[in-house]
Amino acid sequence: KICDELHTKGRLIRVGKHVSYEDRNRMSFHSINLYRDGEVENEYFAVSPINVEEEVLTAILYQEAMDVLQPEEVYVLQRKSHGLTDREIAQEVGRSISGVNQIKNAAFRKINPAYVSKGKGRKNRQQPLAI
Repeated sequence: KICDELHTKGRLIRVGKHVSYEDRNRMSFHSINLYRDGEVENEYFAVSPINVEEEVLTAILYQEAMDVLQPEEVYVLQRKSHGLTDREIAQEVGRSISGVNQIKNAAFRKINPAYVSKGKGRKNRQQPLAI
């Protein structure tokens, strides 16, 4: 029976014994091409609950968005995505906090021209002084 299953389904993939039955049923197997040193290895299987095609498209869109940015802007956005504060990024880059904030906002505007930062675009609610 095992030989028939290997013949119909392909290669044998080992899953650890500590994985529950429900988790095994949720796993999806994707056949992808593995590129190693310029050569293609076919029939490489990846065990993952994610959709590989969707992840590749997301990575391509990310790369296209980051290509329009300067290296310093990319660095600031990456550090910000890792959860660092503007102060920590400013210490790493050697700039002031407001300088990091300007770099970050400029990068956001390059990626999304409709971006409005929290400080801009607000109405002035103060009444003018009467003399």
